[in-house]
Amino acid sequence: MKLARFQWQGKIVHGVVDGDEVKAISGNIFGKFKVGGSLGKLKDFRLLPPVDPNNLIAIGLNYIDVMERWVKETGRPKPIRPHVFPLTRSSMIGHLDNIVYPTKAHDNWAYPELVVVMKKPAKLVSENEAADYILGYTCGNDMAALDIEFGEDDGLTGRAHNFDTFTSFGPCIETELSPDNIDISLKFNGKPVKEGNTRNMAFSVGKIVSHVSEFMTLHPGDIIFTGSPGGHPMKVGDDVEVEIEGIGTLRNKVVASS
Repeated sequence: MKLARFQWQGKIVHGVVDGDEVKAISGNIFGKFKVGGSLGKLKDFRLLPPVDPNNLIAIGLNYIDVMERWVKETGRPKPIRPHVFPLTRSSMIGHLDNIVYPTKAHDNWAYPELVVVMKKPAKLVSENEAADYILGYTCGNDMAALDIEFGEDDGLTGRAHNFDTFTSFGPCIETELSPDNIDISLKFNGKPVKEGNTRNMAFSVGKIVSHVSEFMTLHPGDIIFTGSPGGHPMKVGDDVEVEIEGIGTLRNKVVASS
């Protein structure tokens, strides 16, 4: 089932995407709900980020080849647990929103990622229990200013990933998906520039959720970006697409800062 979030009759609501239609929901997507009749054609709705999270978490170095390259280039030991860093609400955008190329950074990259959406409060959850706390998955683009991350900030992730519009996710949440063997593709202007598969993750989704829940409580609607198989530099005018098998395509256009 694909869940979307949008404006309808002056309210922000969730619905079910069924082919080219959007169907009504009565109830709470994080609890019990029923699917009703059609609200209209999908093309007639402007989709919002599929949830409005309080906490946005990202995982770095979570694909085996990316981690191995980092170890080789830095000389640092291989991480024994997921590398966690926060993303900010002010950096959030959704499907078809513009990515604003910042004036204070000049080497900005897009990174395709599978994003976990939490269903219920999770604290000290085991790896085997994690799936019970997940509502579903969506597409994500965790962007970064590499000249900041590996220049001014010497490898620190926070500032470089949190420029306005640098955290894109959507277009919908797929609730019936196994995260263990999913193809991920990054396209620029219609052409593939990076491909990967979640089977090459260094740490599984279950391990990530369990690890994060050790030090913070995850709440319904919170999201976790689970790492990227690699990225590609952006420039003004690029059309950027993150396509994930079983979910769909997240699209954004890069525009100049006004």
